[in-house]
Amino acid sequence: MSEVEEDLRTAIVKAKQALALPENTPTILSGVSRGASMAVLGAGEKKLQPLLAGAIAVALTRESDYLLVPESEAAQPGIKLDEKGGMLTYPAIERLGPLPIAVTQAEGDKYVPAPEARELFGPDTPTRRLYAVKASNHGFRGGRDELLRDVDDALSWIASLPPPESKTTH
Repeated sequence: MSEVEEDLRTAIVKAKQALALPENTPTILSGVSRGASMAVLGAGEKKLQPLLAGAIAVALTRESDYLLVPESEAAQPGIKLDEKGGMLTYPAIERLGPLPIAVTQAEGDKYVPAPEARELFGPDTPTRRLYAVKASNHGFRGGRDELLRDVDDALSWIASLPPPESKTTH
């Protein structure tokens, strides 16, 4: 997991340099499917959070199937493992603390349909939003326009929020 934090930090720094953005420009981590899992896991890393404004996870799977959690980190709050040692993504959202996150899920997603995502995610809060899209599969077939509107709304929502008070620039 420490490699995830380091890799994401490097990607954020290089992206800001390539885009000629100030170093203190907040980043919204985002990803689709496995990338959504990475956005949740990365945004939960306390050392990375000062660089972040929030996260957007599109088509979030139930577990991370490519990241194994070391036993030394398995007892941390928000870390729950599946039978193969993969981190369960919805409980990991707790690790974000006050950092905002939006999850967008298709109603017909075979991995985690939107109604099940709502159960796993819980109710919306001032820093948590779930968007359910009328789409038939994990790739949002039949609902791409709605997906894009929801992602745009999520970006605007996160950008409109004041940064969590614990954030400082590193």
